[in-house]
Amino acid sequence: MMHSVVFLLGAGASVSYGVPMMRGFYIAFRSFIERRYPHCLQLIEIFEQARAHAEHDLETLLSDLHHVLEVDAGLDLLRADKGFVAPQVALAREVKGHLDAFIVETCERFDLERAVAEFRSLLELRRFGPLWLFTTNYDRILETACEQHGIAWADGFESTGYQPVADWSGRFDADVRIAKLHGSVNWYKPESGSSKHRLDRGYALPTHEFRLTRAGQSLRQLMIIPTLEKDALADPYVHLALQFTDVLQQTRLLVIAGSSLRDRHIRGYIQARLPRIHVLLVSPSATRHTAAFGSPGRTHALDAGFSEFLTLGASAFAQLVDWLHKGDSLDEAETVQAISHFVELASSDTSDEAAVQAHPALASLWQAARDDSVASRARAVVSLANFPHPAVLRRVRDLVARDPAPPVRVAAIAALTRLAGDEAISDLEKVLYDDVAQEVQVEAALALIQTEGSLPALQRALGRPTLAAAARAVIEEQVQRGAS
Repeated sequence: MMHSVVFLLGAGASVSYGVPMMRGFYIAFRSFIERRYPHCLQLIEIFEQARAHAEHDLETLLSDLHHVLEVDAGLDLLRADKGFVAPQVALAREVKGHLDAFIVETCERFDLERAVAEFRSLLELRRFGPLWLFTTNYDRILETACEQHGIAWADGFESTGYQPVADWSGRFDADVRIAKLHGSVNWYKPESGSSKHRLDRGYALPTHEFRLTRAGQSLRQLMIIPTLEKDALADPYVHLALQFTDVLQQTRLLVIAGSSLRDRHIRGYIQARLPRIHVLLVSPSATRHTAAFGSPGRTHALDAGFSEFLTLGASAFAQLVDWLHKGDSLDEAETVQAISHFVELASSDTSDEAAVQAHPALASLWQAARDDSVASRARAVVSLANFPHPAVLRRVRDLVARDPAPPVRVAAIAALTRLAGDEAISDLEKVLYDDVAQEVQVEAALALIQTEGSLPALQRALGRPTLAAAARAVIEEQVQRGAS
């Protein structure tokens, strides 16, 4: 069966609903550990000081913990003395337990009301045939949205009806098919054996010393790290990857929303199919990544967050899918023209600041960021970072450069870093050149330190005579670390 459209959703598709992306997860977890389990912070600091990664995030932390925990098994195999590393391995096991619980707790706390309302337009696409939603996210937003709308869905487990436990079957036979390529917060397997279970929710155990058991066997979570090949090639992930490649063979348009495409397996699967399919990238800076697959002529870009795609672009996208669905033998030039026409229509909607008013929550924050007291404006600006809308990004950049109140500029820097990531480097560097407020300069320096690829900008900033002493001290320490 030919599929008009298939979706691949990454962390950026969930961020508007309260689930942070990889870097945000790491920052929040590090703060959580510092407050609640300060004795564990030393291991995280060891990882940071090792400088094995250009930037630390959830994926790198999981990978580092995995490598440390593997040491234990390796020394057992060699029958070697574990005395020297035993304390660090025990600490890594504790941090991993805290992290597993933190991931579950964070992923389960999303904005249900907003997700249910906005995902309606996506789920309505099932009228064109089975709707495939591939995702690398661990959260349960998709499943919950289906349930709230009374829509049958399948994720490879036995049943989508209410039951506390479902076992893996590998079947996808419902109107909406959710393939979670990296697992889920509510997927588990026993320590021994090959069975796999989906529970009715993810369980955030209170400490690493607690265990979830079934039939006397301890269960462990089924979530994988994209960079670990051996995990990606085990069941159920190899089955899910094969499902992805099989579906792509019968797909006309793949929409990739909110994904950084760090997983080289997924990139490879898509590149292999590009001579036959078109790809639409959806993110606030999608245009900058159209060369990601080496086929810019078949890669299209919509500079909008996924929330804006679902709301402001929904009508135009449904028309595109309808056209793709009706065409048995589609002319290539006409296909390109139809996709480009959709991007033009949707871009007009999502780039026009007047379209902000169509979203009540965003419109309220928009007004508060402009007219309220300094404290209220600062709070509103921080909340604007939950809406990865091109108009929001422009407004935040403008506030960073022009708002008269330093607390608002500080808040805008935090929002800009969340919205733009490493693309905020030039804006932050300009703050260090032009802003005279010490607290704003310090915030910009701290934001740069947390941004991948910012070391040259930090080094240049040290040559500015207007750099505040506090900001200079922060930057000098980081530059020295980078040099070492």
